[in-house]
Amino acid sequence: MEKEEYLLKVRDTLVSHKDSSNVMTAARAGFIVREHVGSFEDFGYSRFKQVLEELQTRKCLSLFLTEKNALALSFDLDSSTSLKPSNHLAESEENPPYLAPSIWRAFVHVEPPGKRLLNPHTGEVLYEWTGVLHGSTWKEIKVFDVATDQQLARDFVEKNQLDIEIDFTDWPKNFTKALSADRDSFKIWNALRSKAVQEHVKRWAHENGVDYQLLLAGSKRNFGMAGHLSPGLSNRRELLLAALGRMSEEELLEVKIKARYLLEAVLD
Repeated sequence: MEKEEYLLKVRDTLVSHKDSSNVMTAARAGFIVREHVGSFEDFGYSRFKQVLEELQTRKCLSLFLTEKNALALSFDLDSSTSLKPSNHLAESEENPPYLAPSIWRAFVHVEPPGKRLLNPHTGEVLYEWTGVLHGSTWKEIKVFDVATDQQLARDFVEKNQLDIEIDFTDWPKNFTKALSADRDSFKIWNALRSKAVQEHVKRWAHENGVDYQLLLAGSKRNFGMAGHLSPGLSNRRELLLAALGRMSEEELLEVKIKARYLLEAVLD
């Protein structure tokens, strides 16, 4: 099977498996294609996303991000769409860099409550504010403000004159559920919100001296000790404190700590 035949079969297979919403996650699409068509690696692709991006440039489908920053696709055109390449779609405009899922959660999700920290050298995120890691190594994350997020939704509904009731309870689940009935509006909203979050994260990264590229999906973030210590964990004391910061409360209770240090911590 040649590459063009493979793309044609991928398109037809995905169309045959779509539901009435005409929307499908990229993860589900990849599972369907691997099961019914074959491995994309055999046709020169290193990732399934590249297959979807090529189909997008040929105007067979559209890619967008869900509220959880997951890649999804919608079938804007019918199954008779040709595979003729479209020259006017620039990759920089149609395929923007996505934030890594862990970074999206840290900057957007309201749960768990409390502060979040990011290691500027590794891109690792900590949700428990222990105090021992505060300093030049770990940067406190400025979460994308819920009020700003909701105002963005109000402006979107008003500008597009959408006939939906804005429900801010259980944000943003109820709002996106109401919006999903209109596929085009749902796709535009996801793209708009994703762009706003990305701009927020980019500003934060600049202000805190963090390489924005480290926060994107596909970046080579170093979370461990693959033969050497991460730059942010360059001494044994800091490494031990970082390890304690990852432990659960139950695990910490098993650690032997001299009573005088606990007493000092309580009285401090």
